[in-house]
Amino acid sequence: MAMITFCQQDYPQKLGTSNFTIARYGCLLTAITMGYDWFFNQQLTPPQIDAKLSFDANGMLLWGSLSNIGLQLKNRVQGRNDAVMQAAIKDPKLICCIQVKNSHWVLALSKRMLGGYNIQDPWTGLKSTTSAYGEQITGCAIISRI
Repeated sequence: MAMITFCQQDYPQKLGTSNFTIARYGCLLTAITMGYDWFFNQQLTPPQIDAKLSFDANGMLLWGSLSNIGLQLKNRVQGRNDAVMQAAIKDPKLICCIQVKNSHWVLALSKRMLGGYNIQDPWTGLKSTTSAYGEQITGCAIISRI
């Protein structure tokens, strides 16, 4: 099964009820949308998923609202933890969203042989690697189905 991919820049809609847009600040939403498709094989768009989630005034996802789409946060790690990320990537019941440079989220696809991770980057909508961000991995979120 192929995962549908999205580019967050294609969506000028507001992120939740905040003053921020999906196009500029919706990287985590877009990564979760791709993971949602992976779990459920339902091709919803980032605005459709956005309508079901909750965000604070600063556009930050309220993790508990993932239950509105049948998902849950299993682990939120600050800093780089390769053991946690690699275990999640190997488990087909989990998705791993990697935070890079404290401000951007990408969807992890696999561990690279030479270090780092293969990713689906919501900013471009393309496959890339964490080396594009200087391997500055600053956290991760492990998400599962409920």
